[in-house]
Amino acid sequence: MSTNELHIDATPVAHLQSCPICLSVQHVIRKGTNGTRTVRPLSVFKRKSYLHVPAIRLFCTTCHAGFGWTY
Repeated sequence: MSTNELHIDATPVAHLQSCPICLSVQHVIRKGTNGTRTVRPLSVFKRKSYLHVPAIRLFCTTCHAGFGWTY
């Protein structure tokens, strides 16, 4: 890491996210994480910026859809 880089670690505030198929929240469970995703957005303060977010896996017990957290 150099002084020309800005690294930001972020985590979601909510514990669950609604299912993209049936839009239910009460039937969604967390299935763990697949590590961390690194997003390379625009420069901030004239530095290269990297956003590190967890790759959270979710599952809907109603429609049996497995999906990842959408940021």
